[in-house]
Amino acid sequence: AKVDLITSEPDINMGSDQLILCKAGKEADIQWQKDGEDIDEERHGVEKIDETSSKVVLKKVTLEDSGTYKCICHYGNHEDEATVNIFVYEMPNFGKTETYHEFVLNQVARIPCMVSGKPEVDINWYRHGRPVSNGAGHQKVLPDGTLQIADIQKEDSGTYVCEGRIRGRKILKMLNISISVNVPPTAIIRRKKTNVFAGPNANATITCLVTGLPVPSITWATPPTSDSSRYIYNSDKSELIIPAVVRSDSGKYVCIARNKIGEDSATFELDVSEIPLVTLSQNTMIVQLGESVLVSCNATGHPVPTVSWRRKGNNSSMVGDSAGAKRMDWQLCAAFSLSSVQQRIEGSQLFIENVVPSDGGVYSCEAGTEAAHTTEDFSLISVLVVGFLAPYTEYFVRFAAQNDHFLGGFSAEQKIRTQAKREPDHPVLSLGAIVIEGNSFFIPFKQLDDGGSPIMHYVVRYKMDKEGEDWREKHIPANSTQVHLPQLQQGTNYLIEVLAVNSNGFSSPAKLNFSMPQVASKAVLGKAGVVGIVMVIFLVLLLSVDAFCCYRNHCGLLKFLSRNLFVIEMPVSKSLEEGVVNNAAVDMNGLENPCSSVPKLHAQNGLASGVRSEITCDRAPLTKFE
Repeated sequence: AKVDLITSEPDINMGSDQLILCKAGKEADIQWQKDGEDIDEERHGVEKIDETSSKVVLKKVTLEDSGTYKCICHYGNHEDEATVNIFVYEMPNFGKTETYHEFVLNQVARIPCMVSGKPEVDINWYRHGRPVSNGAGHQKVLPDGTLQIADIQKEDSGTYVCEGRIRGRKILKMLNISISVNVPPTAIIRRKKTNVFAGPNANATITCLVTGLPVPSITWATPPTSDSSRYIYNSDKSELIIPAVVRSDSGKYVCIARNKIGEDSATFELDVSEIPLVTLSQNTMIVQLGESVLVSCNATGHPVPTVSWRRKGNNSSMVGDSAGAKRMDWQLCAAFSLSSVQQRIEGSQLFIENVVPSDGGVYSCEAGTEAAHTTEDFSLISVLVVGFLAPYTEYFVRFAAQNDHFLGGFSAEQKIRTQAKREPDHPVLSLGAIVIEGNSFFIPFKQLDDGGSPIMHYVVRYKMDKEGEDWREKHIPANSTQVHLPQLQQGTNYLIEVLAVNSNGFSSPAKLNFSMPQVASKAVLGKAGVVGIVMVIFLVLLLSVDAFCCYRNHCGLLKFLSRNLFVIEMPVSKSLEEGVVNNAAVDMNGLENPCSSVPKLHAQNGLASGVRSEITCDRAPLTKFE
């Protein structure tokens, strides 16, 4: 007869219960064995169900319950049997195995997988569904089941599966383990330095390329002189825009990338140049012949610009005609350079002394750096004076331009008429020849036109440049060539006017404002100071001697003052007031007895002991008796 051995699962997790049912084809005596030996029916819970079936109940199985269970059915003259293999195991357990690991780029990473289980557990690693190879790659599984990744890279990041499998069985458990590769930050600025020109439309853009895991945060260190409130950043601050760049934005800009692994930085240097700015003290001057011209050219910018003067154009010419019985022609060539005797450069100043007609024209001050140049023009208009013309006479004048090679066409004739004799032109002061010696002031001058009548004398008027000051006036001879002002107050500003006088009147004044330098004063001790010092010394000595006398001899001015101002009178008894004293040796009525120089002390009746009375005379000392 057939014997059936029924069980729910041959592989049993340790601690569970297991039922093994044996069913015979007909009535039989059923016997149970484990591994060829009869089993302990009480221990294994053998129970007969009916005449044809029996069961074994395994309670809270242990590893010892593993083995081959056999059911033997006896039918009298023969027997049948059936067997089943029971495998008891402890399910794999990962315990405290960490499921997340972080490593730094290029490290040797070791990821442990701690699996427990019985009887034996095999550890396997998988990634992307494929076993981790133990070949020549940089990933391998160590004998203890640890996954090792040599020289770990960003590509090694991801999820790995650690499998714990009961050896020889399909009993397994899996655990996902995540691996993150951290990369130290790197900051790169491709362009290390740049130069831009300052201006409202000039923007500077600095781009910082940053890599790293975790993604680094970006900060910027900027020059302290730059206004950071103007900065514009993109979303991750990898790009810095400086709008409307100014000179104070120059300096070093440092891009700093940080993550939890570390930090890195890159430096960019911004050099802001300023286009040279030229400022002239005057842009146009109209001068008469013989006068002097001084024009200052101030230039600013970065880097500091160099300043130079040049005269525009090569040559200029001027031709004039006179009318009447004869025609006069004259020609003036303007081929003077800035190195001529009359024109020179003093620092950034253009100085033209004794202007002649050919000095007129346009002069250009140029301020330049390696990157930019700026110019500003100065126009000098020199008035042409044709002398020795007859008064009340008409003349015709025409002009022409001439260069080194040709004479241009003449302009149309212009009719002019001379006037009568008149007052002279104002004198021309030589500003470049001023001399100051002590409290004296000297300035040369020239007289260019006397108005047709000889100069009689010159009038010099001057005063201190203060409110309410009166003008002082002096005359100097007609042949004078300089003005001398003596005994001026040093450290004071003065105004001066010089007028020429002929028989027709006074010229307009030539005016000048100048300053006398301040001379350092020396401390001088006068007689009054000496007398005061002597008196103070005498007073100190007197008070010292008087104080010494007061302390040692109880006399002197200080003692007298202290006694009269601060001594309090003591009460005196009635008997003393009436002149009655006991044991007295002094006659109070007549004072016939001579007084000694030392006062006598008398005890008074009825007074408390210790109260003293003092009697003085002309020979007694002023001090109180001690």
